[in-house]
Amino acid sequence: MLKLTINIKFLPTYFMILLILGCSENESGPTIEIKMVSYTEGTAGRLIIIGGNGFAETINQNKVTFNDQDAFISMVERAPQDSSYETQIKVIVPESAGNGPIKLLTRGKTIIGPVFTYTTPPELTYFIEFKVDGILKRFEDLNNSFNHCSSCVCMNLEDNSESSGLTICFPTLVKPNMIENLKGKEFLLRDNVPLPYASFVYSTNNEFYYSHVLDNLNSSLTVTTVEYHSSSLGSSAYTVSGTFGGVIQSANSTSTIIVTEGTFKVRFVSTVF
Repeated sequence: MLKLTINIKFLPTYFMILLILGCSENESGPTIEIKMVSYTEGTAGRLIIIGGNGFAETINQNKVTFNDQDAFISMVERAPQDSSYETQIKVIVPESAGNGPIKLLTRGKTIIGPVFTYTTPPELTYFIEFKVDGILKRFEDLNNSFNHCSSCVCMNLEDNSESSGLTICFPTLVKPNMIENLKGKEFLLRDNVPLPYASFVYSTNNEFYYSHVLDNLNSSLTVTTVEYHSSSLGSSAYTVSGTFGGVIQSANSTSTIIVTEGTFKVRFVSTVF
């Protein structure tokens, strides 16, 4: 039988070695890494989600910069169950950040993420255009005009005594990805349709015509493009384009009109991060 003999006079040395090894392992801490950044391009105010492992658990224990400009952290939370990382940080892109790397300072270490491209919102003219009885109707405005519509995205444009608007409604408050996923979708402009649904309104001389009054299968709206435009306090705005047309009915009578050759470029804004 093998006997292990330890010289008592060397016991302090053994304990010191064990203590050093134990401290070295603890000081190394968890592996800190950035595994995901939701967007690497955008304007000031855009909400960015940084996912990874080893992040500190509270806001004041983390610091995020874009091109060395301090960013506002709105939340630190555990990642969704199906994620490949443990924690995510929600942060707002700072003003005049410029192009540069995203950096995270956490647990005394600086982790360098991807380069973020800072953009300036383009100046756009939004419009809703269509024909009624062969007569062209066009409503337009600059990009500083938009509407918050709770669980819907909408835009209403006016021209003297006439106005026109487009709305798409969802089952819940509108998140940015819900607007992004509109691209390529077709909606029937009719009554009694499940969410999400789209509607169109046209008013002239105080007479309001709505697409959702009629149960008409021949009226539809198609979203062809969705492009990110800008952000404000984490709420994101998108430029959404497409086509529409069909029969719409007065809210006050059974009078109907036929809308043809409808096109639009509108600004839809998310209601939540």
